[in-house]
Amino acid sequence: LKALFLGYFNVFHGSIPMELGSIHNLEVLDLSESGLNGMIPPSLGYLTKLNTLFLQNNSFTGSIPSRLGRISSLKSLDLSNNYLSGTIPIELCDLVELELLGLLYNHIHGSIPDCIGTLPKLEVLKLFNNNLSGQIPARLGHMNPRLRQLDLSYNALSGPIPPHLCHGKNLEWLLLLENRISGQIPFALGFCESLTRIRLGSNELSGSIPSGFFFFPRLDILELSSNNLQGLALPDFSHNVSVVSIINLANNHLIGPLPLSMGNMRGLEKLDLSNNRINGTIPDQIGLLSEHLSTLDLSRNLITGALPDSIAQCIHLSILNVSGNALSGEIPGPIQEMSQLSVIDLSFNNFSGAIDPSSSEGGSRFTGNLLRGNPLLCGDLVSRPCIGNVNSSFGDSQAFGMNPMANVKLIGIPLLAFMLASMLMSVGILYGIRSSSSFRGALHSTWFNLKKSGIDRWWCCKMMMKKKKRRASSGWKLVKFETLD
Repeated sequence: LKALFLGYFNVFHGSIPMELGSIHNLEVLDLSESGLNGMIPPSLGYLTKLNTLFLQNNSFTGSIPSRLGRISSLKSLDLSNNYLSGTIPIELCDLVELELLGLLYNHIHGSIPDCIGTLPKLEVLKLFNNNLSGQIPARLGHMNPRLRQLDLSYNALSGPIPPHLCHGKNLEWLLLLENRISGQIPFALGFCESLTRIRLGSNELSGSIPSGFFFFPRLDILELSSNNLQGLALPDFSHNVSVVSIINLANNHLIGPLPLSMGNMRGLEKLDLSNNRINGTIPDQIGLLSEHLSTLDLSRNLITGALPDSIAQCIHLSILNVSGNALSGEIPGPIQEMSQLSVIDLSFNNFSGAIDPSSSEGGSRFTGNLLRGNPLLCGDLVSRPCIGNVNSSFGDSQAFGMNPMANVKLIGIPLLAFMLASMLMSVGILYGIRSSSSFRGALHSTWFNLKKSGIDRWWCCKMMMKKKKRRASSGWKLVKFETLD
């Protein structure tokens, strides 16, 4: 018997019999997802001709038998998704033919043995979702020229990223999510064009992002969120086209404007730059991302200017979040025509004008919460009435019968402000005169009369304004709009 395939039947109970280790000619043993439990018998170490051992997706407990390191012909060892504990046996470093080591989704603790970095034929190393600590072996990649997939995510690893992970120019996956890895991203990784996935989010990385990441010919995912990265968020794409589908750089300290050449990111599906220090405006060229863009999150930055109409060209856009910026102007009318838009957040900006999307087909996507923090918006959704003859619709430049931000002059309010300023100036001068000891006695009665006159003038002004308000409620306009020539 050379091969035993009992995996994926889920019909067994109990543990692996010790006698299985006596089948000396066995080359392939697949017991994955078979419903087995108990400890992995050390007797499997006697299967010296074994090249494949698959025990994943069971309920094995205990530690990894160190005797497995005696199977010198072993090429694939997968013990993932069990309840294994203990540490990684250093004896596994004797498996010089090993190409795949999968220990993910267990309870293994301790450090990764340094000698793992010396396995000459190692291609896939997956240790994520354990309790591993310590540093990533410094020699990893340098002595493993065939290394293609490295996933050490969801552990407690610390220290720097080894500088030679892509020494063999074969690395495709670099996944180190949610650890405590610090230091800068190695300069050499910026030239690792074989990479298809870079996921280093939720660590303590610092420094800048290698610009080469954005131009790798096969890169699909770039996720560097929740670190301490600095420098430019996005490079210039004028001379290179980016094929990256997902870019997540949220929660860093990145700066700079969105490049005008970002239209060359033709394969982009999701862009998240939230909670950084991005400034400048949103370029009109964002409409060139219309073919694939589905998520755009620019929230909690320092972006100014208007929300460009061209964004409506992104017909697949389903999530748009620009909250917490300094965007201004009216909300573009074409937004209500975006049939795929399911989530939109425009809150805490400086948008202005009338808004009442109840008459539009897509109006149900907007709520007051998604528009709050825009004090210049008016309409039912923001619980702020529009004064004057208002045509409540998105982006209507005639909302007040004219452009409310360009050619409207308020008459009543500036007059009131002038009267109050004059009164306060008079009171201030009199206070200065009163403070002089030489005039205190002589002008005491004059001061009292003038102060009383100022208070009476203020009270009179206040009563007049109340009368005007009562007139306005019965049809009179308190504020008059005039068109500027």
